[in-house]
Amino acid sequence: MSTGQGSWKIIGGPGSVLNPDDPSARIAELIPGTGTSLVWVVRSGACPVSLDTLIISNDALPTTADAGGDRSLCDTEEFLLPGNNPSVGIGSWQILDSSGYITSSGETDVFHFSAMNKPVSLVYSIANGICPVSSDTVKFISYSLPDQANAGEDIMTCENKIVLQITRGGGSLSHPDSMITDLSDLTTNDTVGLTWMVTNGICPVNIDHITVTTGQEFLDPQAGIDLSPCSIEGVQLNAQGAPDGTLGMWNVVSGPGILQSPADAKSQILGLIPGKSTVLVWTLSVYEFASIDVTTSVDVGMKYNWLVDGESYYDVRDPLIVFHEAGLHTVQLEVSKGDCINISPEKEVEIISCLLREKDSTSTEPLNSVTVFPNPTSGHFSVDIEQTIEESVILIYNVSGKLIYSDKAYGHSITKDIMLDKSGFYFVHVINPEFKKFFKIIRL
Repeated sequence: MSTGQGSWKIIGGPGSVLNPDDPSARIAELIPGTGTSLVWVVRSGACPVSLDTLIISNDALPTTADAGGDRSLCDTEEFLLPGNNPSVGIGSWQILDSSGYITSSGETDVFHFSAMNKPVSLVYSIANGICPVSSDTVKFISYSLPDQANAGEDIMTCENKIVLQITRGGGSLSHPDSMITDLSDLTTNDTVGLTWMVTNGICPVNIDHITVTTGQEFLDPQAGIDLSPCSIEGVQLNAQGAPDGTLGMWNVVSGPGILQSPADAKSQILGLIPGKSTVLVWTLSVYEFASIDVTTSVDVGMKYNWLVDGESYYDVRDPLIVFHEAGLHTVQLEVSKGDCINISPEKEVEIISCLLREKDSTSTEPLNSVTVFPNPTSGHFSVDIEQTIEESVILIYNVSGKLIYSDKAYGHSITKDIMLDKSGFYFVHVINPEFKKFFKIIRL
């Protein structure tokens, strides 16, 4: 300034000019985020005053960005981004790779995953004017649900070392993450429980259990011969006693009768009704494994025994007989009541080779099958039976070897819907004159 005298004056906002007459004066006591307006006034005698205005825009530092920390999610396609709401500045998200996209609605930002089981990095930034940007980087990952755990069937062995092959996933043995692993150093007459877990990130763990039972010999329950008393209301059973370390138990499968001592192999059964049959089962169990013999019945009625090529079809009045080979076959009927037996003459039946069920009669496709599903179950499950002989017995035992359900399935194609009330392991047995099927089912 060559002519006149100048001075600074604050006309708006905070601040204090330390040397108002100095063109390069310093101004103090500014407030971040609040602007200050000043005027520079130059006077020279009686001449008009010369003015110029200066505005100082003092941006405040933005709020510190907080992206909420890394997140692991399960089976999630969309995720509400958790960045903090800034009190100073404007927040925004940016994807650092190409694993998804962001949609915004008002003040809400949503991240959409384009791939599961793949981490994605995002940065949350808060900016305000020319001040340095505050940023926070996070990683998100959404895991897909793990496969259903399937440890396979329970195992019984007489060896001291086995190779355990699991259907899917990893285990907890000599090679915990391998589908094939060794289980060794087993002792005889013992039961080992194994847990197989399938995991994926933070998703719920799928678990299946199996047991490995070792022994010098398998349990061999003997219920004794069938009984045919004449018009009595009680009789003594004659099963072979339970070996040491096992539990024997009688249960009435069908028909009348009250067991006096169910755990006694020689128990009395009372309350029989002349003319009606009673079927019982004798079970030997060790821990969770049960062996069953259902060969004993108390029958005071008519009994039928068909002899087909020397093979017997017991207790079936009108059997369905399937011949697997063409040619001459012999059929004979034996009818008994008590100690009285009548035998029919032997008849010959000629079978001519033809197509069976629209397939070649030489097909080895099985004609008997049983399916139990779903397994595991939340309560309800079904037993589907395809059978050539039209009568099967369905038995269900809990892990203690107690019979909790029994029923008969009549016909060639049957579906039984069953409800399990309590969680745990159960053993389903389907018994037919031609086959025996055993299943383990888990009630969640």
